Amino acid sequence: TVVTLFLLPESNVRLRPILQKGLKRGSRIVSHAFSMGPDWLADKVETFTSANGDRVTLYLWIVR
Repeated sequence: TVVTLFLLPESNVRLRPILQKGLKRGSRIVSHAFSMGPDWLADKVETFTSANGDRVTLYLWIVR
């Protein structure tokens, strides 16, 4: 299972307990631009430059 998010940080933090409870172990969550807050650090963070020159950050969490 993979969940993709493009929500503001406040929404990600509110959604976090629902995702952790509802997703199976090994499920992946990918967020464009925003983290899940300081209490749930991403397993991986990638920053790159898009084709039009914008800096983009992607966050990956794996549900444990």
